[in-house]
Amino acid sequence: YYKAGYQGHYYKPLFYNLIMSLRGSAWYGNGLFGTDALPFFENFYGGGNSDQAMVRGYDSYSLGPKDFNNDALGGNTAFATGADLILPPPFSTGSFRTSLFIDAGNVY
Repeated sequence: YYKAGYQGHYYKPLFYNLIMSLRGSAWYGNGLFGTDALPFFENFYGGGNSDQAMVRGYDSYSLGPKDFNNDALGGNTAFATGADLILPPPFSTGSFRTSLFIDAGNVY
């Protein structure tokens, strides 16, 4: 089997110490030599802070197809994208940041 992926992250300073952050990732895998799928233990998973498809607000490894017990099966394709507006810390010397964000993604 083979797996390939791409991750990108872009930061852009705005005005009044605001920072815009854009990120995206795409992953794909498939079998070789007559097999048409990844082994089940190599599937991609998404949701939460998973490596391939981080979508905040969901449980880790919860996105995508489910089995009859409502457990995630994973898939051979995953994508995620997100945008953040990073705000200056109001009461801090810079040890943490606050942001407004939107995320989207799934596993197929």
